[in-house]
Order: sequence, then structure tokens, then C-alpha cells
Amino acid sequence: MALGRESDGDGDGDGDDEEVFVDAQDSSYDIEDLNTIYNEKSQFTGLMSKYWPQRFTYFSKFNDGAMMTKELWFSVTPENIAKFTAKLMKLALSDKESPLYVMDAFAGAGGNVVFLVESFDVVFAVDINYIHLHCTQNNASLYHSREVIAQKLKLLPLNWSYADDTIDEGYVDEVFENSKEVSDIVDRVYANKADSMESLQVLRGIKLDCIFGSPPWGGPEYTQQRPYNLNHLLPFGLEKLLKVLLKFTDNIVLFLPRTSDLQQMQQVTLDIFHNTKYIRVFRTYSLGKPKGLVCCWGPAFVDVDIQDMVDLMDG
Repeated sequence: MALGRESDGDGDGDGDDEEVFVDAQDSSYDIEDLNTIYNEKSQFTGLMSKYWPQRFTYFSKFNDGAMMTKELWFSVTPENIAKFTAKLMKLALSDKESPLYVMDAFAGAGGNVVFLVESFDVVFAVDINYIHLHCTQNNASLYHSREVIAQKLKLLPLNWSYADDTIDEGYVDEVFENSKEVSDIVDRVYANKADSMESLQVLRGIKLDCIFGSPPWGGPEYTQQRPYNLNHLLPFGLEKLLKVLLKFTDNIVLFLPRTSDLQQMQQVTLDIFHNTKYIRVFRTYSLGKPKGLVCCWGPAFVDVDIQDMVDLMDG
């Protein structure tokens, strides 16, 4: 059961991305350890030692009280990329009237939420993990006033597996099937079916203007395969993920591995939208290293002047 992925480079100077796999049966990566807050220098030993020097890359206000679990250090988006993505979404939606509603489908530590709150009227932060949602709210509060957070930020616990109309009625996510074997922390930390169905009901009552998501990249194939097979995204492969998210909006932005199979991405776009020009892809960098692809689908992005987008990258 892969619970974490590193989306933003391994920080060791070679620019390669590294997948961090967390198996529930691996005592060195147990569920409770993954959900422990890591924000003290003394905690960053072994595998974790490379992350401490990068803390301000993720949150420039880290010393003001940023919170991340051990797992979140593997997947937080660098601040400059999160800022660019929010600006890109705002540019694409500039012709729409306020209020503008957006969602981060995999909120994690809230690195992207910080700048979505800055750019939009209402931001739904969705995550399967209640501790992640707490970190999201805490970290967004470092950048915005209590009043702004109360007005704009809406937290929703949600396991996206339950948004799949094709799953069996009695489906139970493996994280809950194995919970007694792993730890009782699973039942307290992760959104179950009841939580998820309630959150989905909320989302069905709203017309979102755009969804951002940085889904877990999942599976050892990430490091073994170049190009990266987009069927290995979690909880769904790219095609199903897009179809699920399209139930809530026409415009979708995903942060995907920099080694993603672009031909596969183009084919999925053709199969769903019947037009290969319905996607725009941006390569992102942080500290001079390639980090991932910002991939945009939807009418809002098709109509935006490409030069305006390029200017955002330069700005």
C-alpha cells in the first residue's frame, strides 16, 4: 500500500525524482510514524535528512509554525510552483464572474491551497487524511488572516475511491480492510465511506470553476519506467481520474511526474475530449531542477493566450 510519493525532486543535486514507498507492513514506515508531525531539525535523520535544508522552498514562512507529517515531506509542492499554478488558473478564469470556486483535490500540506486562497473566492481543500487537513489549515493560516481562512477555506475529508461509480456497493478501501492489522490510528485518521459520501454530497451541490490536483504517483514503476505510465496514478489512472473530476467542473489542472508519457496523455485527451489540442502542458522547475508537469484541460485553458501563460512563468 503506497501512501506517499515524492513529487518534487530528491534534492541531492542530480535533479532526478524519487518515489518514496510506504508499505503498511514495513515497520520502518508504519502508519503512526507517517502521521507524526516532523518540524524539528533533530527528526531529520537518515532518509529524511535531505528535506530539512529544503524547508523554505516549500514554505517561505516555515519558521512561523509550518506543520507537516513525515509523509507530507515526500509530496509537498515547492512554493514557486504552487504560486505559478494559482496564477495560471486565475488567468484562465479571468473572464468568469465572481465568486469563483476552486478545489485542491489532494490538499496534503496545503502548499497549493495557500496561493489558491490568495487568488479565488472559495477554496475546497480535499484530502483522505484528517491530519493533512489540519496541516493545510494551519499552513494556510501562516499566509492569511483568520477572517480570510474562515471565509474562503472549506476542508473536506474524502477518499476519492468512493467517487467512482463503477465500484461495487460493498467496496471497502484496503486501508480500512487492513486497519486491524496495521493500527487503530487508521480508523481515526483516514476518511471512511461515510465521511467520503458526505463530502461528495457537498461537492455535487456546487459548480466548481476549476479543480487542481497533485495525485499520488504510486507504485515502484515510477522510478523503473521512463516514460512514466499514467495508469499508475492513485487512486485512479489518468483517464478515470479525469472522468471523475469532470463530474464537478469543466476545467482541470494536474501536477504530474516530469517523466510522464506525453503520447499516453495525448491519447487520453483525445479519448475524452476528442481533440488533442484540449490540453496544455508546462514543465516546472525549482532551484534550477525539473520538478513536474502542470497539465491543464478545459475550455478556460484552451482560450487563454499562450503568451500570457509564458509571461507568468517569467514573472
